[in-house]
Amino acid sequence: MGRHTQVLPELTSLVARHPLRERFRAQLMTTLYRCDRQAEALAVYEQSRRLLADELGIEPGLRLRDVHHAILTADPALRCPA
Repeated sequence: MGRHTQVLPELTSLVARHPLRERFRAQLMTTLYRCDRQAEALAVYEQSRRLLADELGIEPGLRLRDVHHAILTADPALRCPA
């Protein structure tokens, strides 16, 4: 809806409160990307990958990996819907 900067604090808070919830992390990554903060979005993925490996011994799930790949390839689907 074009209100990325407005939802960014709430998503950041959700990730902090629920660090293992990949859905919140994927939403945060998408929002950061839409705010032209690609490097920060990729950093969230890397932090997520390390956290999941350290805490649970697993790799990120498909949704998180898909958002990561979409950011790396500048997938047009990540653009804000008109």
